[in-house]
Amino acid sequence: FLLYLKIACINKTMKQLLTFIAAIGATTLVLNMFLAFYTAISVGASAVVARYVGEKNMEKANLAAGQAFLLALFLGGFLGLIALMFQKPILALSGAEGSVLAAATPYYRLVAVPSVFACLVLVLSALLRASKNTVVPMLVSGAANILNILLDALFLYLGFGITGLALATT
Repeated sequence: FLLYLKIACINKTMKQLLTFIAAIGATTLVLNMFLAFYTAISVGASAVVARYVGEKNMEKANLAAGQAFLLALFLGGFLGLIALMFQKPILALSGAEGSVLAAATPYYRLVAVPSVFACLVLVLSALLRASKNTVVPMLVSGAANILNILLDALFLYLGFGITGLALATT
């Protein structure tokens, strides 16, 4: 939904609009691959931590949570570094070329490279839910989405274009 809102807010010619749609789409393909890894960590960590919390073994739950955090930090940082080092070939593999590649590159740098934060958010919210705290992740997620929408509108109003959308997303 947010992707469509972002696209609808861009006041450009049809050719520019289609280029932006393709650029965001090319980056989204890469992000979805990253998110698959991040989700795997969060699901696994959530299962282990919830088990230990259910057993009332908080020492092991804390140890598992700490290990999950470090794994998320490492994997998110590693994939962000890969995303930075190989940005042009990765975007080309996702179908970006010419004007789409030119439009996708700044968006990709601002969204895919710092994806370590997305990884940490996914894992930390899963850990909170596993420890029976479901309200805080829900509130944080809702607030983040509202902030994203407001920042999208602000940055587009200020004329930041696709870079503004990337900044709001990050």
